[in-house]
Amino acid sequence: MFNKTVSSIVCACVMQFCCASVFANDKVLFSGITFEQNDSILVVDSSGQERFNWQAEKLLVPASLSKLATAYAAIEKWGLDHRFSTDFYRLGNTLWVKGFGDPYLVSEELDLLVKALPLTLTAGITAISIDNSYFDIQNVPGRSKVSDPYNAPLSAVSANFNTANIGRVNGQLKSLEEQTPLTPTARKIAHTLVKQRERVNLINADNAQRNFAELLAIKLGKPLIKVNINQSLNGCFALGYRHVNSRTLADVLRGTLEFSNNFMANQVFLKLGDNTADHMTFEHSAELMEQRLSREFNWQGHTLVDGAGLSRSNKLSATQIDQLLSALAPHKTLLKSIKNKTDAVVYAKTGTLNNVRSYAGYIDLDGAQTRFVFNFNRKVPYRYRDQILERLLRDLSQ
Repeated sequence: MFNKTVSSIVCACVMQFCCASVFANDKVLFSGITFEQNDSILVVDSSGQERFNWQAEKLLVPASLSKLATAYAAIEKWGLDHRFSTDFYRLGNTLWVKGFGDPYLVSEELDLLVKALPLTLTAGITAISIDNSYFDIQNVPGRSKVSDPYNAPLSAVSANFNTANIGRVNGQLKSLEEQTPLTPTARKIAHTLVKQRERVNLINADNAQRNFAELLAIKLGKPLIKVNINQSLNGCFALGYRHVNSRTLADVLRGTLEFSNNFMANQVFLKLGDNTADHMTFEHSAELMEQRLSREFNWQGHTLVDGAGLSRSNKLSATQIDQLLSALAPHKTLLKSIKNKTDAVVYAKTGTLNNVRSYAGYIDLDGAQTRFVFNFNRKVPYRYRDQILERLLRDLSQ
């Protein structure tokens, strides 16, 4: 295996790199492929030895590979069995909801929540007030204004990832999820967007709060109740009920890594500042992330300003990403399983932005594990990163 020599490799266009320093040894991969100045490639075998290295120390935009850092920090902070929570109070005839950024409050969870709410909190209420103050978000780094569901707004109180799945049936807007009634807020947003069927994001935190309250009111059988958003529950009040989500951090991170949910990733990223501040900000979480990664991996020069990889200000090297892969190896099944034409079992994460294509993960073959990181910060052909992985799998299988 790996009987190719350095001379069989076409060195990339930047000739100042010496092949002897680029490759770990004379057993190398990817014969005949030309890599370029804005590429970074690293392949590491089960013993930790580099099998291929092209500019592995070069800092590039990682796109969604940033989620690996978010997942690592979350596991280190809470553990995979951790569950997020939301608090409920009653003041007079108002039911108060104070959110702490639970990223997995979907409709099915709201059904469990409604069943668990004590009658003393809901009987005779005339209003629902939402305290969204736990998150102090001026802007989400890298977030655009498109209606794509992966571009959903963040909020300390949310439902269904701050999206709505809506279609037109006989010309009328309908929710396409039986468990999710169509709220007035979702209807208003979808009116000008949805042609046949589409999952849309709720645009901003105000809409997210209002949608949550309206959905809760419908499930409580009080669809016309008054809704107040952007409230602050100031003072010391007796907690009426704390809903602990039935889903664990493992479930959240599977959504973050396997399904690359940007909303979930950045909700978790913001919550990484828990216990150190009253209000979570991207700046605060980014500072804590930088401190953790520098302390635990001795990193220098990296930048992570959001947890999903939306921002082009994020910069990581292939070596740094590989260190995250090494640390996350016990949890590799949280990543997507990649079908392939070999006997290898592959778990990997992709990253995609305009002119950014990245790929990182694990290859289990013949009792050995290989880690790989590809990052191309340039326009590449369609399926280029997949073809590189296919070439690597073929070489490993020989």
